[in-house]
Amino acid sequence: MSDSSPNEYQCDSCGWIYRAPENAGVDLEDQPEGWSCPDCNAEAGFFRLIVPPDTDLGADDEDYEPQADISKGPAILAKPWTPDVDSLLKRWHKKKLDTQPDFQRYEVWPIQKRSRLVESVLLGLPIPLFYFAEEEDGTEVVIDGQQRLTSLFRFIDNEYSLKGLGPLRSLDGKKYQDLEERLQDEISDFSLSVITIQKNSDPDVRFTMFERLNEGATKLNDQELRNSVYRGEYNEQLKQLSSNKDFMTILKQSKPHKRMVDVELVLRFMAFYNQTYLKHPDKKTKEFLNNEMEQWRHRKAKDQKKAEKAFGEAVKSALTVYGDRVARRYVAGDAKTPGKWEPRLNRALYDVQMYGFTRYSRSLVTKNSDAIYEASLDLMSNGTFNDLISHTISESKRVAKRFTMWLDMLESVIGNQQQGSRIFPETVKKKLYDADPACTICKQQIKIIDDAHIDHIVPWSKGGTTTEDNAALTHRFCNQQKQANDSITD
Repeated sequence: MSDSSPNEYQCDSCGWIYRAPENAGVDLEDQPEGWSCPDCNAEAGFFRLIVPPDTDLGADDEDYEPQADISKGPAILAKPWTPDVDSLLKRWHKKKLDTQPDFQRYEVWPIQKRSRLVESVLLGLPIPLFYFAEEEDGTEVVIDGQQRLTSLFRFIDNEYSLKGLGPLRSLDGKKYQDLEERLQDEISDFSLSVITIQKNSDPDVRFTMFERLNEGATKLNDQELRNSVYRGEYNEQLKQLSSNKDFMTILKQSKPHKRMVDVELVLRFMAFYNQTYLKHPDKKTKEFLNNEMEQWRHRKAKDQKKAEKAFGEAVKSALTVYGDRVARRYVAGDAKTPGKWEPRLNRALYDVQMYGFTRYSRSLVTKNSDAIYEASLDLMSNGTFNDLISHTISESKRVAKRFTMWLDMLESVIGNQQQGSRIFPETVKKKLYDADPACTICKQQIKIIDDAHIDHIVPWSKGGTTTEDNAALTHRFCNQQKQANDSITD
């Protein structure tokens, strides 16, 4: 995108403003995966658009395009019509036309821009096409042209005065009620060109069409579009679950996210819970989530009670084990550099943590919370697993491998407990660390406790006990190197 892009975005976490000209002309939507706010490290999803672009259509750059089956008729059923402004205004007042569904969250046009639209109508200039979407109950949602339509409606309702006009500057300062009747009629009777996407259109193709219509105008993300395409009880249930207080604690937010990032995370849980990771299509997470919405959109919320309960229990279990580090990646240190926790939520890690906790009761998770925490650090320090949660997270083989490794880790801790635990309690590690934080292998100081690992002096595989008198404090890195060398020797 060129540096002429008018898009500006504000970070909901710290308030920092992203402007393309100050970032090599790159629009925020074109930043690579993993980009974060330079002030607070919030991911791109936490930014909201505050300056809408001037154009109504943009080029599509999505990699997932559904294939439409047109053997039984067109995939998109569209009705072109030319209503006048007054008839649409009446539908708006009756709430039969929704100009601002909750996925439209960017700031409104400034008064001058609204005024110039009114001026264009009075001059008889053509207005770009509007796109509506028909809902199940017969109401219509404005998909493209929301700013233009509300500008006309609010002027007729005398909510602002004209300002900054060009050829009709003599009308500056006037409200609709101040105009002579002839001019009022010209606005009210002005015909608009509208295409309504009918409710029985193919849902996948309808989603992609909405995406294309909105990408240039509002840069809506996928979940904001799903909120329009897949309306119904299930959609409302997802939004309700995103307000779960414990879940909001995980996301470190005090109110619903303005770009519905939180709702999409709930949807991710539901999709993996209902469909399992084995049904994730190759490199098509969007399709995976869309299928979940389509499958459940017409079913009652009560049918999802089991999944809803599982979500709540998984959230509580995750907080019990990880506290404020749920779904945050631990970057292991080495002999010279201490490890660190990444501040932003890692979606791949979120998926496996939440799904994994649905397989065990909260009592079992709580009983083994220290051991799960330690085993998680070991797994996140594993090069293969670290790679699986760092990039190309939607490739089906990598999805399956990531889930398998995580579930195997949980089973090694919680399952087969008759053999006794091989992971030392957190209290033992803390006691040894506080007494002497030196690694017994490299003899260097261990800078942070999460870089510390407790090794068995007499190996567990040879009958060594998981007790303090058989415990040796090491760097996690050094212990992994030792295990690698031992395996080579063996």
